[in-house]
Amino acid sequence: MAIARVSLRNRLKTGKLKSQLISTVHDSLVADCPPEEKEAVAEAMYKTFDNLLPNMKKLWNVDSPIPFPCEIKIGNNLGEMSKYE
Repeated sequence: MAIARVSLRNRLKTGKLKSQLISTVHDSLVADCPPEEKEAVAEAMYKTFDNLLPNMKKLWNVDSPIPFPCEIKIGNNLGEMSKYE
């Protein structure tokens, strides 16, 4: 998760987005973003997890057989989340 957290933060910063990574909950990343940035943040999250295994290989020369799928949920708070597609 540390690689994903740093990678996502870098993507948000590079994209000049107002959105911020605000928390991690178990195996989840939580971002706070304005409604107009939700598509850009979702794309950044998908790309972050798509590149997770190559980044592990690059950083530590580790081939992981474990996939890291990305599921995105959006809502006004953690109690009102719905799946983003």
